[in-house]
Amino acid sequence: MMWKEFEEIAGYEVTYEDYTNVIEPMYNATNLSKQEFVKVIDRKRFDFRAKEKAEKKAMLKAMKEIAAERAQNCEHFCNYEAEEKLMEIARNFMDKYFPKTLGYHGDIERKHWANNAHFCTYPAELVIYREYKGTWYEDQRIELAQWKAA
Repeated sequence: MMWKEFEEIAGYEVTYEDYTNVIEPMYNATNLSKQEFVKVIDRKRFDFRAKEKAEKKAMLKAMKEIAAERAQNCEHFCNYEAEEKLMEIARNFMDKYFPKTLGYHGDIERKHWANNAHFCTYPAELVIYREYKGTWYEDQRIELAQWKAA
Protein backbone atom coordinates (compact mmCIF):
# COMPACT_ATOMS: atom_id res chain seq x y z
CA MET A 1 0.00 0.00 0.00
CA MET A 2 1.29 3.46 -0.92
CA TRP A 3 1.19 6.58 1.33
CA LYS A 4 -1.50 8.41 -0.66
CA GLU A 5 -3.50 5.19 -1.00
CA PHE A 6 -3.50 4.83 2.79
CA GLU A 7 -4.75 8.44 3.14
CA GLU A 8 -7.54 7.86 0.61
CA ILE A 9 -8.76 4.73 2.36
CA ALA A 10 -8.37 6.23 5.86
CA GLY A 11 -9.93 9.58 4.97
CA TYR A 12 -7.25 11.62 6.76
CA GLU A 13 -3.69 12.79 6.19
CA VAL A 14 -0.60 11.40 7.91
CA THR A 15 2.97 12.65 7.78
CA TYR A 16 5.34 10.92 5.40
CA GLU A 17 7.60 10.07 8.35
CA ASP A 18 4.76 8.36 10.24
CA TYR A 19 3.78 6.44 7.13
CA THR A 20 7.26 5.20 6.24
CA ASN A 21 8.51 4.56 9.79
CA VAL A 22 5.40 3.17 11.47
CA ILE A 23 2.36 2.52 9.29
CA GLU A 24 3.99 0.83 6.30
CA PRO A 25 6.12 -1.57 8.39
CA MET A 26 3.05 -2.44 10.48
CA TYR A 27 0.98 -3.09 7.34
CA ASN A 28 3.70 -5.26 5.82
CA ALA A 29 3.88 -7.32 9.02
CA THR A 30 0.19 -8.23 8.87
CA ASN A 31 -2.02 -10.33 6.62
CA LEU A 32 -4.90 -7.83 6.79
CA SER A 33 -6.53 -6.30 3.76
CA LYS A 34 -5.88 -2.59 3.24
CA GLN A 35 -9.35 -1.67 4.47
CA GLU A 36 -9.11 -3.90 7.55
CA PHE A 37 -5.66 -2.55 8.39
CA VAL A 38 -6.84 1.07 8.20
CA LYS A 39 -9.68 0.24 10.62
CA VAL A 40 -7.23 -0.99 13.29
CA ILE A 41 -4.94 2.06 13.09
CA ASP A 42 -5.44 4.65 15.86
CA ARG A 43 -6.47 7.79 14.01
CA LYS A 44 -5.70 10.02 17.01
CA ARG A 45 -2.08 8.92 16.86
CA PHE A 46 -1.50 9.59 13.16
CA ASP A 47 -3.99 12.22 11.92
CA PHE A 48 -1.67 15.23 11.90
CA ARG A 49 -4.48 17.68 11.07
CA ALA A 50 -6.34 16.56 14.19
CA LYS A 51 -3.15 16.88 16.26
CA GLU A 52 -2.55 20.36 14.86
CA LYS A 53 -6.14 21.40 15.58
CA ALA A 54 -5.94 20.10 19.16
CA GLU A 55 -2.64 21.89 19.76
CA LYS A 56 -4.01 25.14 18.34
CA LYS A 57 -7.11 24.82 20.55
CA ALA A 58 -4.94 24.19 23.63
CA MET A 59 -2.80 27.24 22.91
CA LEU A 60 -5.88 29.44 22.48
CA LYS A 61 -7.37 28.07 25.70
CA ALA A 62 -4.17 28.81 27.63
CA MET A 63 -4.02 32.37 26.28
CA LYS A 64 -7.69 32.95 27.12
CA GLU A 65 -7.30 31.61 30.68
CA ILE A 66 -4.36 33.90 31.39
CA ALA A 67 -6.08 36.91 29.79
CA ALA A 68 -9.30 36.26 31.73
CA GLU A 69 -7.38 36.10 35.00
CA ARG A 70 -5.62 39.36 34.14
CA ALA A 71 -8.91 41.04 33.21
CA GLN A 72 -10.52 40.05 36.51
CA ASN A 73 -7.56 41.06 38.65
CA CYS A 74 -6.04 43.96 36.76
CA GLU A 75 -7.36 46.62 39.14
CA HIS A 76 -5.94 44.78 42.16
CA PHE A 77 -2.45 43.72 41.12
CA CYS A 78 -0.16 43.22 38.15
CA ASN A 79 1.10 39.74 37.38
CA TYR A 80 4.16 40.19 35.18
CA GLU A 81 4.87 36.47 35.07
CA ALA A 82 1.39 35.72 33.70
CA GLU A 83 1.70 38.53 31.17
CA GLU A 84 5.07 37.18 29.99
CA LYS A 85 3.65 33.64 29.75
CA LEU A 86 0.77 34.98 27.65
CA MET A 87 3.23 36.76 25.34
CA GLU A 88 5.32 33.60 25.01
CA ILE A 89 2.30 31.49 24.06
CA ALA A 90 1.14 34.18 21.61
CA ARG A 91 4.61 34.29 19.97
CA ASN A 92 4.65 30.49 19.64
CA PHE A 93 1.09 30.53 18.29
CA MET A 94 2.00 33.14 15.67
CA ASP A 95 5.22 31.37 14.70
CA LYS A 96 3.41 28.08 14.20
CA TYR A 97 0.14 29.13 12.56
CA PHE A 98 0.81 32.60 11.13
CA PRO A 99 4.53 32.75 10.26
CA LYS A 100 6.31 35.98 9.38
CA THR A 101 7.62 34.31 6.23
CA LEU A 102 4.03 34.33 4.93
CA GLY A 103 3.62 38.01 5.78
CA TYR A 104 1.88 37.74 9.16
CA HIS A 105 2.34 39.78 12.32
CA GLY A 106 0.47 39.49 15.59
CA ASP A 107 -0.16 41.94 18.39
CA ILE A 108 -1.92 41.73 21.75
CA GLU A 109 -4.45 44.55 21.97
CA ARG A 110 -5.11 45.80 25.46
CA LYS A 111 -8.35 47.29 26.73
CA HIS A 112 -8.67 49.91 29.43
CA TRP A 113 -10.98 49.76 32.37
CA ALA A 114 -11.65 52.63 34.79
CA ASN A 115 -13.93 53.14 37.79
CA ASN A 116 -13.46 56.21 39.97
CA ALA A 117 -9.89 56.02 41.29
CA HIS A 118 -9.25 52.54 39.92
CA PHE A 119 -8.02 51.86 36.42
CA CYS A 120 -6.08 49.20 34.58
CA THR A 121 -5.37 47.62 31.23
CA TYR A 122 -5.61 43.96 30.37
CA PRO A 123 -4.87 41.78 27.32
CA ALA A 124 -8.15 41.63 25.41
CA GLU A 125 -7.50 40.41 21.86
CA LEU A 126 -4.86 38.83 19.70
CA VAL A 127 -4.93 40.79 16.45
CA ILE A 128 -3.37 39.12 13.41
CA TYR A 129 -2.20 41.30 10.55
CA ARG A 130 -1.05 40.33 7.10
CA GLU A 131 1.12 42.31 4.74
CA TYR A 132 0.01 42.65 1.15
CA LYS A 133 1.95 44.76 -1.33
CA GLY A 134 3.64 46.74 1.41
CA THR A 135 0.47 47.50 3.38
CA TRP A 136 -0.66 45.79 6.58
CA TYR A 137 -4.26 44.59 6.80
CA GLU A 138 -6.09 43.14 9.76
CA ASP A 139 -6.59 39.46 9.00
CA GLN A 140 -8.46 38.38 12.13
CA ARG A 141 -9.13 39.11 15.80
CA ILE A 142 -9.23 36.50 18.50
CA GLU A 143 -10.97 37.61 21.68
CA LEU A 144 -8.96 36.63 24.73
CA ALA A 145 -10.87 38.28 27.59
CA GLN A 146 -13.48 40.82 28.65
CA TRP A 147 -13.59 42.65 31.91
CA LYS A 148 -16.62 41.73 34.01
CA ALA A 149 -17.64 43.40 37.21
CA ALA A 150 -17.28 41.08 40.17
